[in-house]
Amino acid sequence: MTTVVVVADAEEQLTEIVHWWFEHRREAPMLVLEEFERCVTLLEHTPDVGTSFRRARIPGVRRVLLGRTKHFVYYVHDAAHDVVYVIAVWGAPLGGDPLLRTPR
Repeated sequence: MTTVVVVADAEEQLTEIVHWWFEHRREAPMLVLEEFERCVTLLEHTPDVGTSFRRARIPGVRRVLLGRTKHFVYYVHDAAHDVVYVIAVWGAPLGGDPLLRTPR
C-alpha cells in the first residue's frame, strides 16, 4: 500500500475548507472531510488514479475531484519510494489554480 503524506500547505488549505464547510453547510458539516478521507484511501491503493495536471511547473502533478464538495486534491506520486504527496486541496468553484510547491 502506498503511503500518503499531506504536506503543510495542503493541510492548511484543508483545515480552512473544513472550517468553512462546518460553518456554512450545516446539513452535512463533515462531508468535505469524509470525501478527503475516501480520496486518501483511494490514493493508497491506486496512486495514479488522478488526471494529469499539465499547467503545473512541477512534473507529474495529478488531481482528483471530490465529486460532491467540488474540491480538487493535487498530488505527486513518487513511485520509487511508494509515496503520494498531497500538495494542495483547492475548491473548484473558486476558479484559477492553486500555488503548487514541490513537496519537501
